This record gives sequence, C-alpha cells and structure tokens, in this order.
Amino acid sequence: MTEPAKLVLFSCLAWLLMLGRSCSAEASTDRAVERVHAVLVAMAPYSAEPPPGETPEQRAGRLRSPARAAVQATSDPLIRAAVLVQGKHESRYARYVGEGRCSEGPRGSRCDPDRAGKPRAATYWQVWRAACPAAHAVPPGTERDRAAARCTAALLRYFVRECGSLEGAFHALKSGCPHRSKSPAVWAVTRAREARALAGRM
Repeated sequence: MTEPAKLVLFSCLAWLLMLGRSCSAEASTDRAVERVHAVLVAMAPYSAEPPPGETPEQRAGRLRSPARAAVQATSDPLIRAAVLVQGKHESRYARYVGEGRCSEGPRGSRCDPDRAGKPRAATYWQVWRAACPAAHAVPPGTERDRAAARCTAALLRYFVRECGSLEGAFHALKSGCPHRSKSPAVWAVTRAREARALAGRM
C-alpha cells in the first residue's frame, strides 16, 4: 500500500472512530434523558395549576425540555438529582411557571413578585436574574430551561464546596450557607435526602 493510500485509510479509520464515539455519547445522553424524564413524569402534577389544563400526554411531552436540560447541566448523578429536586420543590414543574405565566398562579406561587407584582424568579428552578442572568435573557422555552438548569447545577456545586454539604447547598440557595453553629433548615435536609435517593436512578 502506498503512503498516500495509508494516509487516506488512517484518516477514514480515525473519522469512523470519532463518529462511533459521538454516536455512543449521544445514545448515552438519550438514555439519561429518558431516565430523568421518567422521574419527572412520576412526580405529582401541581394541584393548583391554572388553566388551560393539559392531558397526561401533553404534560409528559412538556417535561422533556426540563429533563434534557437537567442532563445537559451536569454529569454528576447527585448534582443532577439535586437539580430535579430543586425544581420539584420550587415549582412542581407547573406548566404556568415553565411558560412564564407566573402572575396567573395562585397567591403565594407567583415566582417571588416584587411590590409591583412583577415576578423576580423564573423557570421551574425559580432562579433570580442576579444569580442566573442567562436564564432571564431568553424567552420561556428550551433555551431558558437549559440556562436555568445549568445555573442551578453550578450554584449547587459551588455551595456544596462552600457550605460543606448538600444540605448546606440547598439552604444556601435561599439564604446563604448556614452559620457554623447552626444546622441547615429541615426543608434543606429533606431536599438533600430526596436527591441522594434519586441519584442512583440518574
């Protein structure tokens, strides 16, 4: 075999190898999305969801966006599970929140409105502009879900390091790391427990 022919052969083999790795990675991501999606679908729908309503099939279709966003946000099973738990407790993955219709929600569930009634938090993860500007820079939809999930994962990783535990990280998302002389709030401990239970399914 001539040298040019060898170069062509090696180039083809390298390309096929790269293609195989790409396909394998994509398949792995798709499997992870399916697992996360199953977790989201199994969560109880928000009981006070304002109209318009949605069928179980419509809800399952809508939840594919946050499922993929959570998978793309981090490869760490525990942090990914924590992202799902944060969304669950912050919004119950309600349709009106995901669609940016917070003002239509029941009183007390309108995305942290200011005195004028304008929502300050956005997305299923209820992130604020100061902490997650990218999630507020795009309209409701897949891109916003992706930005919010990525930001939530980054904040959780950061606070796990700063606060020393996942419990402390959940606590910090609302009010900063708990003082050394105090334990994280009960609700933060509950969220951390749920995340650890979910991590094995990620």
